[in-house]
Amino acid sequence: MSKADERVKQFVSDTIKIKMKSIEETIKSKQFLSDALLAIKRDQEVNMKLQIANMERNLTDQLTDYIDDKVSKINKENEKNEDYKQRPIDCGAVKTRKGNGVYKIYPKHSEFGFDVYCDFETDNGGWTSEYVGSFVCVCLRTGKGNECINHAP
Repeated sequence: MSKADERVKQFVSDTIKIKMKSIEETIKSKQFLSDALLAIKRDQEVNMKLQIANMERNLTDQLTDYIDDKVSKINKENEKNEDYKQRPIDCGAVKTRKGNGVYKIYPKHSEFGFDVYCDFETDNGGWTSEYVGSFVCVCLRTGKGNECINHAP
């Protein structure tokens, strides 16, 4: 083999080695980028899972608070309705009956009620007296409802 052939052979061999090194470096670089992208992807997945968990927790808390608020309002309304149902409409409906005295009654269509004197002794009891200006309104609970008689004091 001639010197020229050997030089060509050496040149081709050196060129192939350089090209191989370049290819190896490109592969290493691409592998590094691929590994970096995989790490970023894993970090983003973890972040997304944390964000989703936080959103679920926040939504659950908000929904729980909303439901608790609605249940509380319903319970208050039910208590109000129950209190309203249990309010005496006249002396005959007063449950305590601790004796003659002043009791608060809530006649129909009266949200706030008013104080009256209840007489549980006269004529079998059940008499309701309310002072209206200079008159006393005395009412007896009957099967037909309240019958009132106005008396001047």
